[in-house]
Amino acid sequence: MPLPKNKLECCIRHPNSTEVLMCTSCNKKYHYNCVSTSKTPFGDLTDAYKVNWLCPSCARPKSDNSNTPIRGAPLPREVQPASPLPFDEVRKIVREELGAVLEVFKTNIREQFKLLTQEVLDQLSGVTNSLTFLEQQYEQVASELSVKTKAIKVLESENISLKSTVKDLNVRLSIVEQQSRAANLEIQNVPEIRDTVLAAVITFNKKAGNNTEKLNTSHLGISGSKYPIFVGEHLTSSQKQLHAKARLRAKELGYKLNVLNCNYDIIILTETWLNVLSVYNSEIFDDRYNVYRRDRSSSTHTKHKTTGGGVLIAVLKTLPSLRLNSFESDCEDLWVSIKISRGSKSINLNICAIYISPPVKRTILETFIDKATESLEQIMLQNCNSTFIVGDFNLGGIKWFSESNKHKVTNTGNNLFKTFIDFTHLNGLNQLNNISNVKGSILDLVLTTETNSSAVNESPFPLSIIDSYHPPLIIDIPIPLLHTPPILCKNKTVKPNFRKCDYTLIEAALDNIKWLDEFHACPDVNKLTYRRSVGLCGRF
Repeated sequence: MPLPKNKLECCIRHPNSTEVLMCTSCNKKYHYNCVSTSKTPFGDLTDAYKVNWLCPSCARPKSDNSNTPIRGAPLPREVQPASPLPFDEVRKIVREELGAVLEVFKTNIREQFKLLTQEVLDQLSGVTNSLTFLEQQYEQVASELSVKTKAIKVLESENISLKSTVKDLNVRLSIVEQQSRAANLEIQNVPEIRDTVLAAVITFNKKAGNNTEKLNTSHLGISGSKYPIFVGEHLTSSQKQLHAKARLRAKELGYKLNVLNCNYDIIILTETWLNVLSVYNSEIFDDRYNVYRRDRSSSTHTKHKTTGGGVLIAVLKTLPSLRLNSFESDCEDLWVSIKISRGSKSINLNICAIYISPPVKRTILETFIDKATESLEQIMLQNCNSTFIVGDFNLGGIKWFSESNKHKVTNTGNNLFKTFIDFTHLNGLNQLNNISNVKGSILDLVLTTETNSSAVNESPFPLSIIDSYHPPLIIDIPIPLLHTPPILCKNKTVKPNFRKCDYTLIEAALDNIKWLDEFHACPDVNKLTYRRSVGLCGRF
């Protein structure tokens, strides 16, 4: 039975698709999607491919039947075309294919859903943990807030009670102060003679032979029993407490508060044992002085020590003064410059207070010497400057003695002592103190660049309890030291530091000098030797 007109060989659908191939052998037409096993789209096929295309039937190889016996030729009959697949069979095949595709699709969907579900569950778990933590924190804050609220209520109650107590105490204190002042007499409106009266009373009591001769009622013409009379500043309650603490602290440290009785222009203290956090300047000195301190805590070499050490310089406010921080080393040394004037002339008196704790270490001593030498060189470049280095060096191995108002040194075998002696000679420093301690040694030195008649004696009015190893000294300086500046200052020349020279290189250079030729050219041996030595020291 012939196919209906316009029907295709592959299926019973009408040929409403343009993607159709025609076999070049049998001229039958097929849907490209029905017969193609390639993934190449129909539009990408070449014309040669379409012209030479064979259908599945024509493309199947034919078997060789050359050995088949010859039979009688059958009667001619009409060739019947292959019948198409039944519609039910096609439907079954399509369903099977769709079923397989759907099964794969379902599997993929299940896997994706499972992954997404697990991710959501993990996030929900994290949110649950966060909520649990926040709930715990909230309960903790609520508990602490409850405790704090109770504490605040207790404090408020105590505060009300304390206010009532303070009010009652103020009333009682007022009554006690009134009763305590019953024996006091207040003299007002004497500002110009206030300090004179205080100083006169202190001097009077100091000269008294015993306590009964100190200022008392009999000196005011009051007959009967003698009662002591005390004269002091009219202080507030808090100032009285501060004054009492200052007296107690001064007593612990050995000070006698004799500063009020003295009129020293400059006061130098070593080994003060002070701490800026516990002792204030006002506890030790009155308002006549500018006080400069360097406590032990500010020293790099001794900051690990908690007590002892420290230096102090107090200068009357009538003398302009300032601290020279740039001159100070990492040791316990303090530099202060004081301007002293007479008429149109003036000088700067530079004072250094130094304390080196025993046993003296070479590194610490050299640290101070190097910085002090540098500072002295800067001072020498300025006109009208005098320098005093005063302090406890604890170099008991050096024996100082006076000879024609100059001090010399013996016992110089120790390298440590040689280093210090070289320092004094290099910078032209004179040692003025010849007052020995109980052991016969001099630990406190007074070094100065001056050659005048400055005198050092033992102080008759010490400011603290006398230490037998460190007798108190008083230095009389002829002020102002208005002298002609040395030639070194005019020429702006800096002395070489012989202690830092490389003497190995100097010796090698000296060996290479042709001395005979030098001596012939220079008749003065001393000048030649000095010129060569200083020149080599400057180079090396």
